[in-house]
Amino acid sequence: MILALAPDEIFDLTHRSRSDAQLRHLRRMGIRAERRPDGSVLVLRAWLAERPESAAQSAPRPRLKSDDQKTPETRLSQTRLSVVR
Repeated sequence: MILALAPDEIFDLTHRSRSDAQLRHLRRMGIRAERRPDGSVLVLRAWLAERPESAAQSAPRPRLKSDDQKTPETRLSQTRLSVVR
């Protein structure tokens, strides 16, 4: 039995050919992946079995400017006021 996924199996999972993109995509999917010394991606079959279900269901939410308590309009209006004066 082969312990690690083959490069074509990793490509089938990620649809990415570059190793950095494969790592990023696998980690977003909640699959543990490491970089080998030669730069290729290593995913053990055991890591696929231990993947938590919560990681598969939730993706990280991007941080938005609207999440900040300070509104950019306040800073812009102060700048505009100084330009007008």
